[in-house]
Amino acid sequence: MERGQDVFTRIEEFVLAYPKQVATIVGGILVVIVGILAYRNFYLNPMNERAQNQLWRAIQYFQIDSLNLALNGDGLYPGFLQIIDRYGGTAAANTASYYAGIAYLKLGMYDEAIKYLEDCDFDDPFFETIRLKAIGDAYAEKEDYKKALKWYVKAMNKAPNDLTTPELYRLVGLMNERLGNLEDALIFYTKLREEYGSSVEGLYAEKYIGRVKAALKREKI
Repeated sequence: MERGQDVFTRIEEFVLAYPKQVATIVGGILVVIVGILAYRNFYLNPMNERAQNQLWRAIQYFQIDSLNLALNGDGLYPGFLQIIDRYGGTAAANTASYYAGIAYLKLGMYDEAIKYLEDCDFDDPFFETIRLKAIGDAYAEKEDYKKALKWYVKAMNKAPNDLTTPELYRLVGLMNERLGNLEDALIFYTKLREEYGSSVEGLYAEKYIGRVKAALKREKI
């Protein structure tokens, strides 16, 4: 308690000794806080609202696989790329970046997919898991299995759940298998069988385990 009182005494002495400097510091902090609040309330939030009002059409095109229109717009409504360019820093632009990444992934344009998927992020752990997995998918399609593995592991560890974890166990196992890390592949295929054996992916776990065990046996010959 005495130590705490001593700290407050020193602060009080400093304030009394240097009132002008303290006033300048406090005033500077208040200016920064007011500036941030003004930016959010009078610029960023209205801009995000405008972007959200335009984003729905691009999402509609995405849902029906009209990916070119989803990305570039239809002349009346902007596509994901225009929303990202016009409304950068908003939640709508963040969403548009994710959709753009997935659209490019579907189009087989993997470098572009990675660029836009890495430019966004989500506070929600489930959606963040989906985003991380999508980056892994893009690297896997590029046959860069080492980087794919890195992103799949990130996704797997982000928010374990019954929906995405079985598939991620399979993918982590598969990437390890393709990299020649057979023991690690066996670990994840076994986890898939034991923890999610009744899932769609888990139904094939025994097949994956048998394949890896056969490969390990061949290595020992």
